[in-house]
Amino acid sequence: GEGPAWGANNTCVRDCGCGCSVEVGPPAECAAGPLGDPWWGGYEDSLFEKHALALVEGHDAAVPLFLFFAPHIVHTPLQVPQEYADRFAFIAPTDKPRHQRQVYHAMVSFADDIVGNLTAAFKRKGMWDDTLVVFSTDNGGPVYGNGTAGANNFPLRGGKMNNWEGGIRGNAFVSGGFLPPSRRGIKWDGLAALWDWYATFSALAGVDATDHRAAKASLPPIDSHDLSAVLLGKTLASPRAELPIGTEPRLSNLSSAPLCASYNRATPYYDEPSVVGDEPKPLPDSPPPGSRCTTVSALIVDEGKGGLWKLLTGTVEQAMYTGPAYPNSTTDEVSSHFVSHCGDGCLFELRADPLETSDLASRHPQRLARLRAKLEAYEATAFNPDRGGNTAAACEHAQGVYRGFWGPFMR
Repeated sequence: GEGPAWGANNTCVRDCGCGCSVEVGPPAECAAGPLGDPWWGGYEDSLFEKHALALVEGHDAAVPLFLFFAPHIVHTPLQVPQEYADRFAFIAPTDKPRHQRQVYHAMVSFADDIVGNLTAAFKRKGMWDDTLVVFSTDNGGPVYGNGTAGANNFPLRGGKMNNWEGGIRGNAFVSGGFLPPSRRGIKWDGLAALWDWYATFSALAGVDATDHRAAKASLPPIDSHDLSAVLLGKTLASPRAELPIGTEPRLSNLSSAPLCASYNRATPYYDEPSVVGDEPKPLPDSPPPGSRCTTVSALIVDEGKGGLWKLLTGTVEQAMYTGPAYPNSTTDEVSSHFVSHCGDGCLFELRADPLETSDLASRHPQRLARLRAKLEAYEATAFNPDRGGNTAAACEHAQGVYRGFWGPFMR
């Protein structure tokens, strides 16, 4: 699952073990964290921050450093130190009863302070002028569950767990002394994906990003493009022209999609009929005989002056827009009303219509067919692993072996 380290959740250590329920704010039974203090010793992102700061302070500035820091926030459980929640008390009068929007804002503030503290540490160490900082989300904010997740992607459509722009157009910035002055304070709107940083960092470090073992096995090359020339101001053009967009397995009429029955029963399945929270469900026991399920349901193609085109296929939930103060005390969605049935494809031109208001599929049938053919080709090489199922051993190792953190559990 996506939960935090066992027993050291976003607030503190708890006694309920692996079955802790998600709560907003500090649970009533919170015990002291592993370092004693229920917040600054047990708040997970504080622990990670302290560790990262210690790494920087103890590092030899003459030696290159690669530091990857993935905060658990901003994410459920919606829990944050009270002093941060208090900074956004002005939101409370218009918030939902459990203060999801207030806590979500507070978590963003906590993450912002982490970035500030790390920046100050690099500067104290004399490393800032040679440092490249990349900050990025991994998806849009969750707007499902009648706003109980606390996020907002206004003015974009939809959110996390769907492929509307609100779900996949993430916030990001690049900073640091290594960035040329000419590239600072500007906005770049080229097509890029989070996984392009792999090839980019490899290039900057002088490392070959090629997966040679995969090449020997006749597997497709990695889908990662080197953005270093863009960062260094050598070009404004993105090396990426196409972006296939994945999903949990969902019913599809793509001929290259595997049979739904080929997926492991424990594989999360994109479940349209009930909608409600839009969380993935286990694959149904009895999908329609011969039905196919795709894990590549959308595609973005940059045709330069010809437009930035996006294809969505099948059933797409969260076909909704939020206001600037979502969620709030009047939020009351009927989730089944916000479903688009794209079938063979909904088509949008994102430069002119980033809010995805106008489906152009009927006006561009040839382009629709061309993008569907590309999508079929991507699906044909999509990886369909056996992900196994849930096991108590994972939790048992987290509790006993790793003292509250997830780790390898198979012998």
